[in-house]
Amino acid sequence: MAEETASSVNEKIRLAIASYKQNFDRVNKEERYKWEAAGWYKRHWNIDAQDFASMLAAAFEKTANLLTSRNYWPYRMAKEFAQTSPETVRSLFRTLYDENIPLAERYGAFCAGFDGYVKPLGKRHFQDLHAVSVYLSFEYPGKYFIYKYGIYKNFRDRIGYADGVPEHKSKIWEFESHMRMCNIILDEIHKDSVLIELSGSRLDGSCEKDEAMHMLAFDIAYYGAVQ
Repeated sequence: MAEETASSVNEKIRLAIASYKQNFDRVNKEERYKWEAAGWYKRHWNIDAQDFASMLAAAFEKTANLLTSRNYWPYRMAKEFAQTSPETVRSLFRTLYDENIPLAERYGAFCAGFDGYVKPLGKRHFQDLHAVSVYLSFEYPGKYFIYKYGIYKNFRDRIGYADGVPEHKSKIWEFESHMRMCNIILDEIHKDSVLIELSGSRLDGSCEKDEAMHMLAFDIAYYGAVQ
């Protein structure tokens, strides 16, 4: 981004943050479940669990509409596959969470594994970039941000964020672009002690502590995209 464009983007992010703070009580009531779901995951996820299927079902059961909504069932299909082939799904999550493997390869392998289960059944597995971003952000809250294309596109357009599009986009390019945008939001969060205090005040022992404030950055993008 050119310097003047970057300045405009940051100013629009600051305006979104100001509105977020003004409406914090309402926003927190509606969206606090995301921190609770991530905290629940951390207390229940154990990839080495003897009963992997039951563990997976428990770890993601608080995700609500992050992994379950009308005609969108990644949680249901992950549970179903894990009940049928727990060791296969355990292996797929080991690969997805292996930071030594490029993200595009991990994502491809994860989807291919689910394809092998659902295609003979004539089903869909719904393990798209959004679902994978939830898994990754729960496991590595200091590195990843939850991604949803509509949120990314709407907030990107509202703030005028422009990211150079490569000639050959990978399957995960939008996710990576979203993370770059969220890091700009994060820069503005770090400058706002009132926002940091507000967000921290809602996080009790049931929540992911969000020390890196990545969930907060996504929440601001979500708020700015839907208002």
